[in-house]
This record gives sequence, structure tokens and C-alpha cells, in this order.
Amino acid sequence: MSNYPQVVIVGAGFGGLGVAEQLAHVPVAVTLIDRHNYHTFQPLLYQVATSLLNAEDVGASVRSMFRHQENVNFRLGTVTGIDVAVKKIRMDDGDETNFAPALRCLRHLAKT
Repeated sequence: MSNYPQVVIVGAGFGGLGVAEQLAHVPVAVTLIDRHNYHTFQPLLYQVATSLLNAEDVGASVRSMFRHQENVNFRLGTVTGIDVAVKKIRMDDGDETNFAPALRCLRHLAKT
């Protein structure tokens, strides 16, 4: 997977999950970063509060959502900075993640 462009998605909300899912069969390596290891469908939380639904019905582990999608790697953490010049994203634990420029990714995808 290291030969593929690195796509980094910050946030496991509806947008981030949707993009990661759409990239399932695209030759890219996806890193999905979020400060929580779960996704909650918040519009239904009131039904949990009124005992109409179980908490498990409105939340799911992000890792379990992508366990069968081999090109997605989930990172638990908070992004503290993005250095566009050197193409790195800094995390709160001091670790850094590289990413490919968007134009390079688009060119790569256009060829496939």
C-alpha cells in the first residue's frame, strides 16, 4: 500500500465516513483520523433517552465500520497542525502523518 497516494481524512462524521467508503476500490491508502473511536448518529439520541432505542443502535465503532476495507487505517487522535509545505499532519501525541497533494491524487485517480 505504500506505493499508493496517501489520502488523509480528518474527522469521522458523516462526510469523513462517506469519503472513506467511496474510496474502497480506489488505489489509495486512506488514513481516517478522529478524536473518538466511534460515530454517533445524533438525530436519534432522543430515542435512546426515551428508551425507544438502545445506545448500540445509534453508535458504532469506526474501526469496525472499516474492518473489511483494506485501504483504510483508523488513527485515534487530535490533529494539532497541518504543514502544507512538507505535506505532514501533526497529531496531539507528537506523531506525524504524510499526505499526497490533492492534485497528485486526482491525476492518479484519473488514470485508473
